Amino acid sequence: QNMKSTLRVALLIGFLSQSAFAQTLQCQAVPSLLNVFLSNHFSVNQLNAEVKTRTINLFLKSIDGNKHLLYKKDVAKIQSGLNNFFDTMKKGDCSELNDINAILVERAQENLNIVAEKLKNNFALKDDTRFQTDTKKRNYPIDLEEKKKMLDAAIQTQIATITAGDVKVEKAKEQLTKRYELSLKRAKEMNQGKMISYFAESFAHSLDPHSDYFPPEQ
Repeated sequence: QNMKSTLRVALLIGFLSQSAFAQTLQCQAVPSLLNVFLSNHFSVNQLNAEVKTRTINLFLKSIDGNKHLLYKKDVAKIQSGLNNFFDTMKKGDCSELNDINAILVERAQENLNIVAEKLKNNFALKDDTRFQTDTKKRNYPIDLEEKKKMLDAAIQTQIATITAGDVKVEKAKEQLTKRYELSLKRAKEMNQGKMISYFAESFAHSLDPHSDYFPPEQ
């Protein structure tokens, strides 16, 4: 019975991950969809504080898994907003997700500006750069200066990695700039349907505390 329930949830997640469905998923459908996940799970059959917390943490991973975009204050705001979202979505109000997306666009533009500034003609690789590659040990930046320091270390590591493959520094700089431009493009193209999809997928995976979920973009 447990295996059948797990399979049903897995099939629902797979269906939800299809891009066409993600584009059309509407706010009014979210409560019913979450109830479907709960009713098909073998052990968790009601929404509780633990499931909410895991959902929010997984959602944060799905939108900023590298912890390069958001500030600590952004994370606190999103956590508070999503806690309220569990109630507001029942009324067909998903505006909280639009607010989160606006933050992502602003931060992605900010990151692109920082990277462009740091990759100007006077850019040079440093031998003493230390960058925490383990995201579990990495903290969200507190302010702009801390973010600049983090991105500086990230850029140094990323350029060094690219040039290790016999790519010239200037070409590596172009590739890295395009990477951050793509991040901004994705944030701008994120509609409410996709945000709802991320949230619903995060909720589905929160029912299994031992599994981490990252969408294809991550």
